[in-house]
Amino acid sequence: MDEQKLREVLAHNLVLKKEIERLKEREATLEKICKQAIDELENNKKYLSRELHDELGQAMTSILLQLKILQHEQDIEVIHDRLGGLRYLTQQTIEDVRRLAMNLRPAVLENLGLIAALRWYIEDYCRYSKIKVEFISPRITEPFPSEIETIVYRAVQESLTNVLRHAEASQVIITLEVSDAELKLQIKDNGKGMTLVDLKKGLGLLGMEERIKLVKGDFKINSHLGGGTEIDISLPIKG
Repeated sequence: MDEQKLREVLAHNLVLKKEIERLKEREATLEKICKQAIDELENNKKYLSRELHDELGQAMTSILLQLKILQHEQDIEVIHDRLGGLRYLTQQTIEDVRRLAMNLRPAVLENLGLIAALRWYIEDYCRYSKIKVEFISPRITEPFPSEIETIVYRAVQESLTNVLRHAEASQVIITLEVSDAELKLQIKDNGKGMTLVDLKKGLGLLGMEERIKLVKGDFKINSHLGGGTEIDISLPIKG
């Protein structure tokens, strides 16, 4: 074998080695994501069981007990007061059921559409997290492909959850707009930021990136300590 052919073989082997390493790294990432998906499913089951028992179960029991008491009450004023309390408790229980359904699956996308579903989720998030979230969606015409809407909704959910758990932020700006046959989502917070190690540990972010790549979208994240975090997502909506 002459020297030129030897160089070509070595160069080809080097390319193959790099490709094998890339595939192994991707396989390891997918294994982590699969494990996370299984863990998330189990956690959702536990969450649903806990919410149904601790929150909704107790609320319904309280409503039932108060209704039984009212059956034997003769004082009109007492009945009126108790009915007011029951009305409030029932409204709170309905809100709890709606929030539970919203967190478990994005079925609201079918009923409300993407923008309305996001606004509902963000308003609820602001109420319990005390974090200010500004949602900007100029000139958005719906609907989009269902898979794209689900990815956007889940990306907002995952990002806001990360902000609440890790970012120590007081404000988030979410921008959703259409540009050049793409739906572009930007999520930016003023939190403490993340290091490269933190980013690699973020399996939720890895899962988000994989879902976006499956539809030939683009995912970028920019973060540094003390400077907050910015996530930019582009998703094809035509062709």
